[in-house]
Formats: sequence, structure tokens, C-alpha cells
Amino acid sequence: MREWPWVPRFSHALIDQSPVRPPAVRGRLRGRIAQLMMMAPFRHRREALQRAAHLLADVALSGDRDAVRALATYLWTTQNRATARRFGKEFRDAIPGPGGDLMTYAEELILEGERKGEQRGRLEERVRTIEGLMRAGVKWPVIESATGIDREALSALKRQLAGPDTNAERTD
Repeated sequence: MREWPWVPRFSHALIDQSPVRPPAVRGRLRGRIAQLMMMAPFRHRREALQRAAHLLADVALSGDRDAVRALATYLWTTQNRATARRFGKEFRDAIPGPGGDLMTYAEELILEGERKGEQRGRLEERVRTIEGLMRAGVKWPVIESATGIDREALSALKRQLAGPDTNAERTD
């Protein structure tokens, strides 16, 4: 193998953090919050999210709204609606006093997450209903008449539910 000084060499280290409990998560503030949120779907959900909410309140009190928005958006896209609401309550409770403008902003983020969750739930229900009709042998003209959704629109709904990477236009 040739040794060229302009070609970078990389090594990757895997650090197993599966035995780490939420209180033991260390590092910079935003990094700890992100790690706790990533931990929550797999283990120590309540403890991890509770700790993340209190740490996120510290970030919010520092005025870093972009970080609050990014971290809260991550939470709402990875957790179910009930968990996101509990997180929102923990977050509100962690901000001392009335909160003023910051509380309004936090409430706006929480409501935005709830609206997105409700919208997603409605879309999922529409897809489930149509797929149920298809399994029952109902023909497309009847499904389209009853739901107002044709095959192309159903495919678009499924892509939308699958995520942003699959919403790109297809060329096939």
C-alpha cells in the first residue's frame, strides 16, 4: 500500500454504551441531550426523557432556540405521541417561573409536534383503511369513490409516511 501524505487515514472506534444509565451520560450539554434522546427508544425511556427535558430546559434558558427546535423535532419524530406529550410536560415543568416568551416558544414547539403527530395519525389511518378495503376485495373505482384517493395518491401517501428520503420523484 502506498503512503501518500495527502490521502487521509481513518480509523473507527465503536464505543458500547448499552450499559450506561441516563445519569451517567457525560459530555457537552447538547450532546448529552441527543444521546439521552437516542437512548430513550431502547432502554430507560422515562428516565432518559425526563433527564433530557431538564437539560433541554437549560438550553432553552440560554436562548439557543435553534438547538431547542432541532432537538425537540428529533424527539417528536422518534417517539410516539404520548411520550412526546410527557416530554413536553417535563420540559415545561423544568423551566422556572412563568417562562414568559420562552414558555410561549416552548408551547409553540410542543403544539407543532402534536399537530404533526395528529396529521401523521390521520394519514396512517387513511392508508390502513384503503389497504383494508383492498384486502377485502373492494375494486379501485369503489375505493376511489369512497375515499377520493386513487392509486397514485395512495402511493404518494405511503411515500410521505415512509419519510423524506422516499419522497423524491421517481424516474422509473
